[in-house]
Order: sequence, then C-alpha cells, then structure tokens
Amino acid sequence: MAIATGERLESLRAAYVRAFDASLGLQHRRPWAVVKGLLLRQGWPDADFRTWGRYPDGLRERSVKVGRSLYAHLGIARGDRASRDAQARRNCEFFGAPTVLWVFVHERMLPFSAHDAGLMLQTLMLSAQARGVGSCALGVLATWRHPIDAEFEVPEHYKLITGLALGYPSAEAVNDFRAEHPAIDQARARTE
Repeated sequence: MAIATGERLESLRAAYVRAFDASLGLQHRRPWAVVKGLLLRQGWPDADFRTWGRYPDGLRERSVKVGRSLYAHLGIARGDRASRDAQARRNCEFFGAPTVLWVFVHERMLPFSAHDAGLMLQTLMLSAQARGVGSCALGVLATWRHPIDAEFEVPEHYKLITGLALGYPSAEAVNDFRAEHPAIDQARARTE
C-alpha cells in the first residue's frame, strides 16, 4: 500500500487529472484521438489490469441505472458532456480528500490477494466511518499506473488494483446519493 498526503498528494492529484484529461478524446471515442492513441499510445490507460470496457450484460443494466440516477441527483443532464466530464474528473481529484491510499497486490498471489485487499479495505472504511472519517473507493485510480510510479518505489510484481480517499465528508450533494439496491429474493437465496 502507498499513502499520500500534503505535497505528494497534490502532485499525484495533478498527475491523475492530466491523465484523465488526456484520455477524454478516447473516452468520447473521437476518431482522431483513437488513431493518435493507437499510433503514439497517448491518452491510453497504462493500468496493470484492463479497467476500461463495457460491463457484462448481466451487470450493465444496473450500472446504467445507477449512473443515470447519480447524474439526475446531481442535476447533470444526459447530454451535458462538460458537466459529466467534470464530475468524472472529481474522482481523479480524489474529491478533495486530504489522504489517499493506493492498494497493490502481488501478481503471483492473485486472485486471493485481491480478496484479502478487499477485506482490508472494507475494514478500513468501516473503521474510518466509526470515527467520523469518510471514505471513497476510487477504482479509477488503477487506470493509470505512471502517476504512482513517479512518486513511490513499488516493488516489482506488485500490481495496482484500487485507490481509497479518506477525509471528512462535505455537504456536497454527491454525499447524499444512495443507489437503489435490488431486493434479495429470500427463497432463491436459501436454495442456491
């Protein structure tokens, strides 16, 4: 794990925003950006794992529904690309958090090391909440490896899987959003 605060965090925040902004043409599927990206490898993620891609059909419907609900909650219209990009960029700004951590797992210990990391993150997030500290998992930080490599010496064979922001929650509307969760079918849950 790598933890950043202060000047190091500000350097990482700026680097992630630059990476995000450089990728916007690809994210918007602009033909010139795709060609430039393919030829010069500019704007593409340098992740240890594939982070961009369509959700599987069984998960996509819920993902789209949650995304629409979030943007509606924030008052961002579907066609307002600039506002949507600004909101997505907030992830790379770590939502202004004063402390951010990056989680790595040893490549030869996968998938179990990822399970362990998830358990550790859940415990950390619940512990933080019990002490009045907010947290926000930032899986998008795994999309770009170069910012973290510029700031930390990560041992060989350790792969970046996620990030986590820690700080005190603000009064911003996004902190009031609650995703709708599907009901659990009790009869089906008992038989599976």
